[in-house]
Amino acid sequence: MPVKSRLLIAIPLIAALGALPVPRTVEAEPVAPAADRTDLPPDPGFAALNQMITMDPDAALTRIGRLLEALQAEETSDPQVIFDLYAAAADLMIEGGAAAQAAQVLAQLADFAARFRLEVDHDPIPLYAQAAAMLEDTGQPEAAQEALLALLAEERAGGLAPAETAPTRAALVRIARALGRSEPEVPAAPATGPINRATILYATDRARGDSRRPQSFYGAGRGPLELGRAEVSLPVTAEERAVLRQVAPLSAEAFDSALAGAAAPDLLVVVPGYNSSFEQSARHAAQLARDLRLDGAVLLLSWASAGTRLGYLSDTATVRLSGRNLAHLLRQVAPRVAPGHLHLLAEGLGAQALADALELIGAGANPPPLGQVFFVTPDLDADLFRAMLPAIQPLAARVTLYTSDRSSALEVARPIYGPALRAGEGEAILLRAPGLDSIDVSALGRLPLRPEVVLEADGASRVAPETLVADIAALLWRNAPPAARCGLVAADDLAETGWRVTVGAPGACKDPAWPALLGALRRSGAATLPEAEAVLRRNITDPELRKKMQPAITRLLGE
Repeated sequence: MPVKSRLLIAIPLIAALGALPVPRTVEAEPVAPAADRTDLPPDPGFAALNQMITMDPDAALTRIGRLLEALQAEETSDPQVIFDLYAAAADLMIEGGAAAQAAQVLAQLADFAARFRLEVDHDPIPLYAQAAAMLEDTGQPEAAQEALLALLAEERAGGLAPAETAPTRAALVRIARALGRSEPEVPAAPATGPINRATILYATDRARGDSRRPQSFYGAGRGPLELGRAEVSLPVTAEERAVLRQVAPLSAEAFDSALAGAAAPDLLVVVPGYNSSFEQSARHAAQLARDLRLDGAVLLLSWASAGTRLGYLSDTATVRLSGRNLAHLLRQVAPRVAPGHLHLLAEGLGAQALADALELIGAGANPPPLGQVFFVTPDLDADLFRAMLPAIQPLAARVTLYTSDRSSALEVARPIYGPALRAGEGEAILLRAPGLDSIDVSALGRLPLRPEVVLEADGASRVAPETLVADIAALLWRNAPPAARCGLVAADDLAETGWRVTVGAPGACKDPAWPALLGALRRSGAATLPEAEAVLRRNITDPELRKKMQPAITRLLGE
């Protein structure tokens, strides 16, 4: 899709916002002509805008309109930025009493999320559901019907069963009757094969939200620590969607039973970064569980992130409280996992919670022996992280730091902290410390843990599939140094302790079958070369592919 046309869908949204009256008594500031917009920074300034929303909602709504017009004029703009700005505008409209207009914006915002699914990474189902309910409540039944039809299509694409789509179909019947029309023709549900589902455990200190849908079960506010289990349907074909299907809170006893059945022998605790909702974090954790062949053996700590870039500053405060909750959770979980098989992974701002938790655990009596600890582009002061490492390293079999100068996790932090470097910064400022494996993953783009949408020079888009999954899978099987893991090269310009991920080079670790094989090796408990070769023969039938993977396995075993 050409770059410019990628934003055409935003034009109706801008028109809708521009046509709305400011829902307060203060007169709106006139929009400056394009030539006079020198005051608009390249970065929308989410931290300042978030403060403006709190202090002066009228000025914030006007500012959002100006920012969106400026973004529309650019050749390239981040769809996620556009999404966050419109979501903030819709919230302001609701608070200001303009519910009818807000409902229209939410419906278009849902269309936007569906159109730019990978870029925005926000499930349109709860947006369509909220928009439909508001459109119906504000006397816009025809628009509500359109939103419900789009909602039903999304639910079916996510593999939801008829019982799960029943509320949407019932709402369609109700609105058709209110319009005095026959029920709308709804295409028959497409035939689907077996649904690929992943189950994860979770702990969250979010307050509960709207429990009628899994996607909105937990909100952005703080709440008591709750435990539970979630189920996600994962796409098998391009037409299917990843959908959070079930959220089931568990008692402490039921959680212990679920944990006992899952952690055999490994358990990976995942702490997401900022700008993440419970729904997003659950989808990402389930995808990681599938990619690492850890179905049921991933525990998500979903801390109370606001789920938007505008909430970065509040997230920096909230995440520190979650660090204490994580320390309590790890002490509870560790005795139920074999020593050295409890692994921890934190991304972006979530690294603050993990580092705080590990420092607290290390200061206590009888800290549990941990396995692998992964910090993925941590949004944490570099000097503070270096100072905390002596307390963290003795707890783990290995501490790995993945850094990047392109990570989206640090985009908002950079202009706020300025010269105070973050631990996740990559390339020439790669953080190095004794006993720490520092690996620059800038080549993997803005989202090193997930496939990324990449814009080509001609404006077309493609999905770059390479991620950190293969390297993480290798460490979950064997505690091997970087020199023994394929896909990593020593970087002379990053000093002797610096490593860099290679992209596009041929080799075993670039093959899609490699992470699956590593998962099979880990589950089998293979510890010698003959044992590993037997697993290789059982899982890889292609002789040429086996031949390519043999040396990589030998290096991991240190033979």
